[in-house]
Amino acid sequence: MSKPIPKKIIRDQIQKNQNNRTSTFEYEGQMYWLKQKEPPSLIKSLLMKNASKSLVKEKTVLKKLSKQGVLVPEVINFGEDYLVLSDVGDAIINIIEKRHAYYPNNHPKFHVNGTPSKEKILTKASIALAKLHKIGYAHGRPSIKDICLKNNKIYFIDFEEN
Repeated sequence: MSKPIPKKIIRDQIQKNQNNRTSTFEYEGQMYWLKQKEPPSLIKSLLMKNASKSLVKEKTVLKKLSKQGVLVPEVINFGEDYLVLSDVGDAIINIIEKRHAYYPNNHPKFHVNGTPSKEKILTKASIALAKLHKIGYAHGRPSIKDICLKNNKIYFIDFEEN
């Protein structure tokens, strides 16, 4: 479990990133994700009736899945218009396409001649997705942009949609 982050730090990050749906920040050597409600737009208002309810739903789903042993980001803090989540590495699409922020250099079993093996990463993600289904859950949209790799473990993100 992560240490609490002071409200002032979170408020500063919200202010600094007010036009960004998602952003990252570092606090005491740890990376965190700030996810804010969708900025208002006509299209988004038609698709998402209440952006704050979407974040509440995502928080609820993440906590429920975590209790079931599914690897998802830890909900560090939340408010009506934001979630602060633990960092769970980089999306596997970014790793595979080599446009990633995190490179799993300390995981040699994912490397072939120094580069991550797409097949090994995708196989690991497929197995994790099958385990999710086996315990009765579905991601809803298991895009490889919503599946992350950190410390040789697969994590699922972005459960706000049905």
